[in-house]
Amino acid sequence: MPLLEARDIHLTFGGVVALRGVDFAVERGQLVALVGPNGSGKTSLLNCICGFYKPQKGRIYFNGMDITHKPPHKRAALGIGRTFQTPYIFHGTVLDNIIVGYMTRHGGIINSLRYKAMREARERLRYS
Repeated sequence: MPLLEARDIHLTFGGVVALRGVDFAVERGQLVALVGPNGSGKTSLLNCICGFYKPQKGRIYFNGMDITHKPPHKRAALGIGRTFQTPYIFHGTVLDNIIVGYMTRHGGIINSLRYKAMREARERLRYS
C-alpha cells in the first residue's frame, strides 16, 4: 500500500485548468521530486495534498486513509505539511528570521515584531 496516493485529481480556477487527471503513488521510504515548468501545477498539487485547495474531482490517500475532505490541521496532525516558496519570513538576515521564531516561542508573536525585542534577542543570541 502506498504511503501517499493521488487518484484522478482535477482542479480548476474558473476557466483555468490547473490539474487534469493527476495520478501518482509514493511508497514508504521512497524519495520523489515534483519537477516542471512554472504554471504546470506543482504548487496546486501540493496545496491539494495539504488541504489548502479542494480538488473538484479525485481522491487523495495517506496510509490507505482517504484524506480528500480532511481540513489542513487534521492532515498536519497526520504528519502532512509543506514549506512555502518564500525562502525567508522577512527581508532581513538569517539571524533576524531565527530571532522571530525564537521570540514567537518565548515572547509571543506581538513581542517578536517589536524592534527593541528583536535587538535585545539578537544581542542575547550573539553572545550566548
